Amino acid sequence: MPKMMYALEPDGPKCLEISWKMMWKDLTIRLDDQVIGVISNQKQLSAGQQFALPDGSVLSVKLVQKFSGTELQVLRHGQPLPGSA
Repeated sequence: MPKMMYALEPDGPKCLEISWKMMWKDLTIRLDDQVIGVISNQKQLSAGQQFALPDGSVLSVKLVQKFSGTELQVLRHGQPLPGSA
């Protein structure tokens, strides 16, 4: 099962985990080991989903198809998380 770890702020701890099964199924978002949200399939992920974080900010996750391949966009306050596409 692939997974990525992200920090919410530059130079912060990597406390946000995103994991998924083959074909982008059951993508699960965890913050400090607590599930924030689940995206069931690639169609929902391609449409983009938003989740409220405990601090009141909004996390946006979207699968984007590009000529060079597929990338997962992870945004907080509309800005990419450090290390994300």
